[in-house]
Amino acid sequence: MDEATSLVDDATTVIIAKIQAIYDAAKEDIEDALDIDMTSYDGQPETPQLLSTQAKISTDKQLVLSTLATRDPVEILKLEPLIETTHSNIITLYDLTIDIDVRIQKETYKTLGASDAHADGIVALLDANDDAGEAVIAILERNKAVLKGQEATRTYIEDKGKEAKQLAAELAAINAEWTPLNDDFKEKLADYNEKKKAFAEEKERVTLLGGDATDEDRAAVKAARLAEQAAFQVGLLAQTAKDEKETEYHEKKAEVDISEKELKAAKGQRAMLDAITFGPLSPLAAHPIPDEMLEDVVKLFGSNPDIAIQTCALAPDAKDQKALAQTALLMAAQCEANFLWQPPAGSDGVVPPEKTMGQENAANYAKHALKQAAFFGAEFAAEAEVAVANGVPHKQDAKMRALTDYSMKNVAASRAIGAAETVIQRTPASGGVPAGIKLDLNSAAFNTMLIEQRHGFDSAFRATVTLTEQMGNLQNFFGDATKGDTRRAEAEAILNSVTTVPASPAARSLLSTQMGIPAEDFDDPLKADEVKEKIQVGILKAVTTPIAQGDVGSCFATAPLRKLQNDDPVALMEMYRDIATTGVFNPKHGRPVPAVTNLPPGDEPLARSLEYSIATAAARLQNSRERRHMNATMFGAYDPSEPSLGGLKNEVDTDAWRKLEPKLQQAVIGGYTFVYDPTRNAGAVSADGSSSKGVYKMVTVDTKEEVLSQADFVKFIKRKALEAVAAAGLGDADRDKLTAYIDESAFINGIDKLAGSDKPWEMQFGGWGDSAGAVLLPQDDGSKRPENLRGHDVVSEDGSDSTGERAVKVLKAIAGMGGGDMTMVSTGGIHAFNAVAPEGEFAKLNDPPGFDANVQAKLVDPGLKIATDKLPKDRAAYLYGKRIDAVLPWAADDAEVDLIKAALATPPDTDMTPAKLEAYISSKLEPWKTATVNRKSNEWTAKQNPLPAPGEIRQKKADLLAAENERQKKAVTTMMAAEMGVPTFVIADSNWGSEADKAMFVIAPDPLTGEPRMWVKWVVSGTMSPMEDKWLNTNWVKDQ
Repeated sequence: MDEATSLVDDATTVIIAKIQAIYDAAKEDIEDALDIDMTSYDGQPETPQLLSTQAKISTDKQLVLSTLATRDPVEILKLEPLIETTHSNIITLYDLTIDIDVRIQKETYKTLGASDAHADGIVALLDANDDAGEAVIAILERNKAVLKGQEATRTYIEDKGKEAKQLAAELAAINAEWTPLNDDFKEKLADYNEKKKAFAEEKERVTLLGGDATDEDRAAVKAARLAEQAAFQVGLLAQTAKDEKETEYHEKKAEVDISEKELKAAKGQRAMLDAITFGPLSPLAAHPIPDEMLEDVVKLFGSNPDIAIQTCALAPDAKDQKALAQTALLMAAQCEANFLWQPPAGSDGVVPPEKTMGQENAANYAKHALKQAAFFGAEFAAEAEVAVANGVPHKQDAKMRALTDYSMKNVAASRAIGAAETVIQRTPASGGVPAGIKLDLNSAAFNTMLIEQRHGFDSAFRATVTLTEQMGNLQNFFGDATKGDTRRAEAEAILNSVTTVPASPAARSLLSTQMGIPAEDFDDPLKADEVKEKIQVGILKAVTTPIAQGDVGSCFATAPLRKLQNDDPVALMEMYRDIATTGVFNPKHGRPVPAVTNLPPGDEPLARSLEYSIATAAARLQNSRERRHMNATMFGAYDPSEPSLGGLKNEVDTDAWRKLEPKLQQAVIGGYTFVYDPTRNAGAVSADGSSSKGVYKMVTVDTKEEVLSQADFVKFIKRKALEAVAAAGLGDADRDKLTAYIDESAFINGIDKLAGSDKPWEMQFGGWGDSAGAVLLPQDDGSKRPENLRGHDVVSEDGSDSTGERAVKVLKAIAGMGGGDMTMVSTGGIHAFNAVAPEGEFAKLNDPPGFDANVQAKLVDPGLKIATDKLPKDRAAYLYGKRIDAVLPWAADDAEVDLIKAALATPPDTDMTPAKLEAYISSKLEPWKTATVNRKSNEWTAKQNPLPAPGEIRQKKADLLAAENERQKKAVTTMMAAEMGVPTFVIADSNWGSEADKAMFVIAPDPLTGEPRMWVKWVVSGTMSPMEDKWLNTNWVKDQ
């Protein structure tokens, strides 16, 4: 062989090896494609294409093999594009089979009651979590026997609900008919037994007579026998009538049970399919149930749909989705046996009877437990396991049950007292050491009490969530590894300083309301120790009770008080001690203030007294805004041309005015002060929209008279002016001039004009956070805050900012604010509250690559994506139906219900953005909105006297329609934010709340526009609503 031939052979070998390698790489795929059994796809539209594609793959395979065998390099080189074509055909084949498999699957799921969209959801779930998907299919197959493959549409569920309600009514009617029949039967049975007894007695009597029995005796026996037989026949008829009705009842009850079973299955199936397709169980959920628990949660839809539905509703806002799911599984298991629990044997060895709840109580207990699990998270879930094992769900709240009024405020007060009594450990005098108090927040008794307040039977139904949260906060505060012992010692010293019964009427009044101490007990020497112990409990009870702003415009005082409760409960305890023992609030700056006792009913007395005393002390600061405004008003500083006390200089000569002016200022300015009245109506709703009561009142220092009218004010001014005349040594002529000037109507009219909305006799909402902070809180270094401390803008008002730009500026300001867990801030005349230290994702915003980049990536961009991405038509239809359903309770009558239901018949049938969907919802509700606006307008018109003109009525309708449109838009925005899982950043504690919930301010995108905006979020219920733009657009001020 020559060299040329050798080279050709080598090249041929290389070519063959290359093509062989390419084929070998594709060989397995080719064989798999040829192994697909095409008979399973018979009858499908794609079957001809499948067969031809598979045949082409087979032909190409044979061509490749035969060509390789020729070892012809020219022909073999042609195989490379052929193999690539074969590979493309394989992909086509697989794509076709997958499409057919999915379609067949979906058709199967539809026969089980799934819609097209839900079938897609099942397929997607199977792909993401096979076990969870199979659990869904198992439930559908199980429900098929109940629902007969019927899709659980809204109409089907509604019809089933009506059917169940009708059958229940029929059952009740049958039962009502059975009751008198049963009573009649009992009466006839008693008569028969009486007749039977009479016959037996008569028969025995005659038998004993023997041969002495007369025909009359025997006739009496016969008559008794006949009476018995007649009574039997009558009773038999009554029993038959009763039994027939009982049979009718049981037959109807079986119908009711079937209907209710179908309704329950339909509701559960619809909710499950919605959850896996659109909600927290779907692969695309923003706040999903953990993957490892998904299957178990899905199975709940088969065993306990109610718990499953609630779990899915709570999941998006839960603190810990895994803990929520764990609690849901626990509650479902317990509901199966109605919380069956076997108490342990007693010390005598006797085993008590088992305890269970009724089915309805078990379901309600589980419902309330899930709400707490969503709020508290893993801590609650772990406690629940222990609580159930120890029978705590059967534990009743004896103190609550002793109440005559089960309002949440009363229940919370009872539990706070119970907590305080548990914490306080009283030590007897010993070895020269006097009796005293020790505080133990880690005792078995306290921990048991805390668990019972979260997991006990009554505590679940009257869940005072924020109260138990505050107890946990105190436990952590006094249990701090480095400072706990010192803090407890300081708190114990404060409580041990209560050594006498208070003489102050204010203190006594507050304590009587708080602790129920009878008035006469304060003066009874035999009751002195008992009263002192109750005062100590009352002080600790007040510290334990969460502080929240009520229906009073005192946010400026609530904010620093909430901060103090969070930062330094010991300092708060000292203030409560002062009020409880002396009836006086001792501010950090300014003079002591008599405790306010004029309180709204129901609230914690010491806490509310301190709050409104803070408000009073803030206005009494020498340089307070309220005092500066009042002084400027009375002396004409705003406009010297208006009549005022400053105008008196034109009524007397220069020398007289020189003498009078300082005395007049001294008498008038030193002659009044302020008191905050939380019960007085302010005449309007506050700027924050949450309160309508609470104003300052001017009060004379010497006579303690309230200035509540123009006449009161003129009386005060004239009296002080005359004092000033006397003090200045002026004569009667000047006195008369001054009196005449003040008596002129021009004087009071001038004061009225100068005062604006805050008139001396009619003050509006008052108070500022920085002033309240100055009287309550020390500086960070512990020194007194300067009296003239004024807040400074952290985000100045800027009309050129968009809502989104303002939101980001506020977020950035709070992220860099510092100041501990809470920092006092206010929004230009609207509200005072506390910014909170960033946590979670908020705390990471300042991490690299920096705040601006992180905000763009974690807030702005996700918001824009939510707003601009089109919702698939199925999801749009789901959201549309959900919103329309939510409007139904707003209907005033059946006619309005029909108008709303009519909208359900026209769901969107195309993809659309959230904003387009909101507009579509609004348009479809137009007939109902017109009807409700006309109804409200007619109701308003009927109340007017005289009747309004047509133009006024048109304007009223326009206003009502605008309000309704805004209400609908707000509701849709809220719904979409929850459904789409918008990213949220908690920026502030709002001051608003109760014993059961609390509200936070958050920044989150508006799903309609994508722009960040401000929201209020209730953390226990999980509801979140957008706030008006005015909150962001005003200047934000740091008040400390």
